[in-house]
Amino acid sequence: MKYIIVLTLLFTAKLIFSQDYVLTTDDKKNEPMLMGTVSRSLLKENSFGEWFNKNYDAHKLDLKSLDKVNKDFTNLKILIVLGTWCGDSKEFVPPFLKILDHLNFPESNLKLVCVNRQKQGIADEVKDLNVQLVPLFIFYRDDKEIGRIIESPKEWLEKDFLRITSE
Repeated sequence: MKYIIVLTLLFTAKLIFSQDYVLTTDDKKNEPMLMGTVSRSLLKENSFGEWFNKNYDAHKLDLKSLDKVNKDFTNLKILIVLGTWCGDSKEFVPPFLKILDHLNFPESNLKLVCVNRQKQGIADEVKDLNVQLVPLFIFYRDDKEIGRIIESPKEWLEKDFLRITSE
């Protein structure tokens, strides 16, 4: 009985104190870097907030394209793989999240994973995704991948979003 209680306490402690992300330092730039599954609020805070908020606010939405997007997001999920050290992630992730906000995309259908320069998280979050460049926006419908935006949009974020979700 003692062993069951001890195991239960250890398991509970692991759940309570486990982290989905770590805050570390980018060795190349000696700046803070996030790794793992993060919330949007982490990107809005501290040193990340400076570039995040600036690029979010500066983005002018292409409303013509967004008006054509099917707003039924029931079966649509999006995974964003980014590097807080990466210039392209800083440039394209905040505007992409602004697009999702405009579309009222459900936060529960969005996952953000930060990687290091070797394109690794803190666990196996991106292991089988063939991540070579970031940011990487992966769209899933009914849990099947339907498209990607790799590093930068082909046209513009809104048009790529429309193209991928319409196919």
